[in-house]
Amino acid sequence: MRKNSAFLVFLLLLGVFNYAQKIDSLNRVIKSQEKDAKAASYLNLANIYINQLEAKPAYDNASKTLSFTDDKLLKGKAYYIMGEANLLLNQTFEQIKNLNLASELLKGVNDSLAANAMYYAHRGYRKMGMFPEALAKGLEELEFRKTQLPPNRLITQVYQEIGYTYDRMGEFEKAIEWQKKSLVSASSMKDEKSMGRSFGLIGIGFDGLGIYDSAMYYNKKAIELFEKYDNQSGLNIWYSNLGNTYAKLGDWDNAEKYTRLSLLTAEQNHPKTYTLINLRKILIERGKFSEAKKILDSALILGLEIEEKHILPEVYYRFHELELERNNYENALSYYVKYKESEDELFNEDKAKQINEMSIQYETAEKEKQILVQKASLAEQELKIQRRGYTIWGIGLLALATTLLGYLFWNQQKLKTHQLEKESELKSALSQIETQNRLQEQRLAISRDLHDNIGAQLTFIISSLDNLKYGMSSENVQLNEKINLIGEFTRDTINELRDTIWAMNHSEISFDDLRTRITNFIEKANLSKTKTSFVFNIDPDLNLSRKFNAIEGMNIYRIIQEAVNNATKYAQASKIEVLLSKRADKINFLIKDNGVGFDLPKIEEGNGISSMKKRAAELCSVLNIQSQEGMGTEISFSFNKNHLL
Repeated sequence: MRKNSAFLVFLLLLGVFNYAQKIDSLNRVIKSQEKDAKAASYLNLANIYINQLEAKPAYDNASKTLSFTDDKLLKGKAYYIMGEANLLLNQTFEQIKNLNLASELLKGVNDSLAANAMYYAHRGYRKMGMFPEALAKGLEELEFRKTQLPPNRLITQVYQEIGYTYDRMGEFEKAIEWQKKSLVSASSMKDEKSMGRSFGLIGIGFDGLGIYDSAMYYNKKAIELFEKYDNQSGLNIWYSNLGNTYAKLGDWDNAEKYTRLSLLTAEQNHPKTYTLINLRKILIERGKFSEAKKILDSALILGLEIEEKHILPEVYYRFHELELERNNYENALSYYVKYKESEDELFNEDKAKQINEMSIQYETAEKEKQILVQKASLAEQELKIQRRGYTIWGIGLLALATTLLGYLFWNQQKLKTHQLEKESELKSALSQIETQNRLQEQRLAISRDLHDNIGAQLTFIISSLDNLKYGMSSENVQLNEKINLIGEFTRDTINELRDTIWAMNHSEISFDDLRTRITNFIEKANLSKTKTSFVFNIDPDLNLSRKFNAIEGMNIYRIIQEAVNNATKYAQASKIEVLLSKRADKINFLIKDNGVGFDLPKIEEGNGISSMKKRAAELCSVLNIQSQEGMGTEISFSFNKNHLL
């Protein structure tokens, strides 16, 4: 056994050595190469890195390929690898862009790779919710693959993907229509593995339509083929689907049977967690509350182990429902609060991700707009120079014999044609500039919708809570306190929404903007805590006119806001200070108070401290907390972005 382990380690080390050796060898060769040879070597490097799932170096080397060649095959492969790297980096917008460029270059050169680029672009559009674009790309791939002979099983896959896109849109009848096409295709090639997936996808469509008899028939047909080929992944999914269908029919025995079978075939944690949640519902319907509690405990532990935040709100909410069924209202409220906290945290992270994605799109659009403006300017200058040159040439030709007049006339016509082409380029460039401006207007419209719709709804909730409180008996102190707590939570949410809208409305935020924002927050704190004095000082050496992006500005503001709020609530301090200073090449942020302090090793780290640490990490910094009982508390972090100094 030890010999086998040693041999495996040896093989692993040998593979790592060969990997490093290939990279070193290619880097040495590249220095002596030129043009297409250099481009091919960079492409080989990109291939090596992408096969090792190293996205950044793969992307960089593929982009270098583009600088040294005009060869369609090399450029098409480079864009394809860049798209693969974007997929690993979760950059869906850039992935779609690079895959579309790859498919256009590779058509007629490498049709198989061109079709694959269309396939992954289709999935990218669907991931972003751009369903019309996804369908257009899927249909383009289908027509393109039909021209390739002989037909292969990938045609079946294209039918399945188009049908699944319709399913995601809620167009279940069209989804079934396309999945039946995939079934015919798979049957004609005697591809039973693909037939199993087609049966299952048809079952999902009938389940969406509420035709449960048909859904069960097709799901069972899928399971028969998955069992035949021991397809554990397919069995896991379609056992669960069949269990869900039985649950909708109220057949709890079969619902529990197939849901448990799904758990037995689960290979990955993520689908297993959602299956556990489904099993909880079935057990509650069967009155097995204790077992349902154990199942939810398992789902919660699994969700925490794999750090899957999208799962946690669902688990906490199901705990809330379970406790309501058991008439444990205090526990139900506790789980509901946890559900809201985890959902709000997830919402904030998703919004930050969306803002970041929008920023990338906006920056890309701005760069493209600048390039178009430069192209338009160069085209105009080139046109003027050509006009001047042709005019001089025409004057010289006038002195020649009349036999050359025909040549002059032809040359002048050529100039006019070229001029029309340049004018067409100018019009196209101006049209694209207008398109980029409309994208910026849409970004501002989103922030207005957040303010007008969600902000108004939260304000209505506060008003309703106030009316409810006035209509209740003043003797019910505990319920009044809970209503007040919900009201304060909603007001805090409105303030956080306003801060988010503020960040969205600025692609760049100046240091002076941030200072004003912090000053307003400090002034509000002064008004609410009359026995506590607040001090906000900024080192005069700091340059307040420089810019930084909205994500960095929001992270800095949130850390300071959380630290001041904690000091206000718990420190019992008479003085709270926020100090910004410049040290060498860094800017230092310090929040301190003269309150009661605490013993750091003895306290349990809560959501507030955890959130501050995560935001500091996003700023490439470390949050330092120093405190002793009776000696107050100091919280500090630094930031070394050169453009802030």
